[in-house]
Amino acid sequence: MIKPTRRVPRSFAAAALAIGVSALAVIAAPHAAMAQPAEAAAPTISIGDGTVASSDASIASVPITYQCEAGTAAAIVVKMRQPFGEYAFVDGVTSHTVACTGETTTITTSIASNHRDPWHAGQATGEVSIYGQSTATAHQPFSIVLRS
Repeated sequence: MIKPTRRVPRSFAAAALAIGVSALAVIAAPHAAMAQPAEAAAPTISIGDGTVASSDASIASVPITYQCEAGTAAAIVVKMRQPFGEYAFVDGVTSHTVACTGETTTITTSIASNHRDPWHAGQATGEVSIYGQSTATAHQPFSIVLRS
């Protein structure tokens, strides 16, 4: 003879399931929160008006202001170009590795002319970039004035 199986009311099964899911959510929530790494702030960078060295016009000095995640290092690259005459230009590139403090920091960098022609007082354009150890970068096109 086959014994009839006892049926559990649906409301009881639904309540047990709801309690189990709630308990699981309470247990898993702190672990999920700990597993998420804190997002680092994106680096920022800008450049200000510069000067042409009076003793050596093949060197231009420009201030760079940057901010990047504390405890990391970053590479700063400046590409600058200055037209002169009808079809000529002067250009230069410089790069630096800096330690990041998390604070806004300003450094002055020198950019040598890649040509025999020197920098001169007037407009210069280019791009300043900061590359962190992670994939975070910042690029800022600029138009500045070089003064003698």
